[in-house]
Amino acid sequence: MPPRWGRRAPELAAAAAGLALFLCLGGGAVIRPGNVAWMGAGDWASHLLGWLHFRNAAWALPLGRIDGELYPVGTTVGFTDSIPLLAIPLKLASPLLPGTFQYFGAWLALCFALQGWAGARLTAVLSDRPLHRALGGALFALAPPLAARAVLFRHPSLCATWLLVGLLALALAPAAAAPGPARRALGALGLVLLAAAIHPTLCALALGLALALLARSALEGALSWTRAAAWSAAVAALAAALLALLGYAGGTPSGAAGFGEFSADLLWPLNGFGASRLLPALPAGPGQYEGMGAPGLGALAAGAAGLALLAAQRRLRPAPGRLRALSPLLGVSLACAAFALATPITLAGRPLLSLDAIYARLGPLTGAFRASGRFVWPLSLLLTAGALAALLAALRDRPRLATAALAGAVALQAADLSALPARDLFPARAWRLASPAWEAARGVRHVAMLPPEIKNGGPSCNGDYAWDDYVPLSELAYRLGATFNSGWTARLDAGASEAACRALLAEALAGALRPDTLYVLHPRMRRHLPPGSARCGEVEGHTVCVAPGTAGPLATLAAAWTPFPDPSRLDGR
Repeated sequence: MPPRWGRRAPELAAAAAGLALFLCLGGGAVIRPGNVAWMGAGDWASHLLGWLHFRNAAWALPLGRIDGELYPVGTTVGFTDSIPLLAIPLKLASPLLPGTFQYFGAWLALCFALQGWAGARLTAVLSDRPLHRALGGALFALAPPLAARAVLFRHPSLCATWLLVGLLALALAPAAAAPGPARRALGALGLVLLAAAIHPTLCALALGLALALLARSALEGALSWTRAAAWSAAVAALAAALLALLGYAGGTPSGAAGFGEFSADLLWPLNGFGASRLLPALPAGPGQYEGMGAPGLGALAAGAAGLALLAAQRRLRPAPGRLRALSPLLGVSLACAAFALATPITLAGRPLLSLDAIYARLGPLTGAFRASGRFVWPLSLLLTAGALAALLAALRDRPRLATAALAGAVALQAADLSALPARDLFPARAWRLASPAWEAARGVRHVAMLPPEIKNGGPSCNGDYAWDDYVPLSELAYRLGATFNSGWTARLDAGASEAACRALLAEALAGALRPDTLYVLHPRMRRHLPPGSARCGEVEGHTVCVAPGTAGPLATLAAAWTPFPDPSRLDGR
């Protein structure tokens, strides 16, 4: 191994632990870019389809603009949680990529590995021993919130919590330590911008930790308050500019309803939410899985042991200077955790205190970050760092015992997660439409569900479909090079969506089908088309219609589909 990599052996070992966990969770099969069988349902499908339609979209500003999904309103690759950091460069390489291509499995594997790497770098602040760094990094890699977010909640973009661990590593190091304050500020800027290119919630959390780092540098005299303020303004401004460039602000509303539902419960440090074998799934509200932040049984045990030993040694009280230096980081983490509790504040799912009067004045904040429970992550990660710090401080004169204690904590953390691999976490199924008849429509301009199926605050004229009915049709539209009027997005221009939906329905009910559109009818629409206004048939169980006299690809499809045996099929009988 080259000397440089040899010096990074602890980080590599911790990264390997994270990757091993992902493989144990069944992630080996999903790393392959051509495997999309596991992505045909729920959130996985929305992320995949956002990327696919982004491939077909013309380049425009904002950079993440997708015109072909949720047509004609459109969305952005960020609001489909398709990870702009990867989607944009891969779109540049799209002509070289196969038509069936996904990067989400590889991204998840990378996040588990980088969590271990960043955890080892953080542990290096607490101990210079390689084994301690490797084991501390493994403890972070085995964090239950990461595993739960990846395989239970299916939010790959939000698995980049290694960014927060990296910022904690920078913020916990004394300001006078290497690298210098300017390089540390530059590193924080880079991590904040990476977070902005992945997910706005991560960006907000990363920005808070970066500002805490700069405040600490000023408190310790490594930076003047003027330079710290200038750095803070630059980091915030560049992050805001990047978010706007990617389409998180501007044409598509960035706010949404639901604040208070996706919060954290007061028992979040102990609630395993099904990701833990030993920590129980405690009572919580239906959306409070977003507040899953339990550090894990291994981290909690390490912290308890370290605090008990420090108390026995009468060294429990930290030095006043240390507390002052860490006060910005503690303040940011506690403020984020308080916001995570949102309103009402609950204990075991039961409301204790309503803060509606306060949050009612913060509409833009609560709309943009309606899933406030995610804001427990900085404090959760800081608790793991504190557990390591307490244990290593208590056993600083007995390094071998410290190594054994860390190994025990990692083993306990792994045992706590051992319930997850027993499940089929990436179930594969045949979900794409496969009839050769569809290929006859290649080159059609539009595919439209009638009425549309738009998730997450869609128009009132939505069809009463099952959740994933749109998925195979959306993927078909991508393959045909067509736009598609349905889909899922985190944020939606509700007014424009409502107007487009009603205009489409009005055209259909008036018998004015468009000659460039392939219509896929909901069963309840069959009886409402005026007689003679549509030429209809069936392909793979779907009722498909085109305007009478349509030429080109749609005429070819009409010749290939199974015609209805008699007009009564269009009457819903």
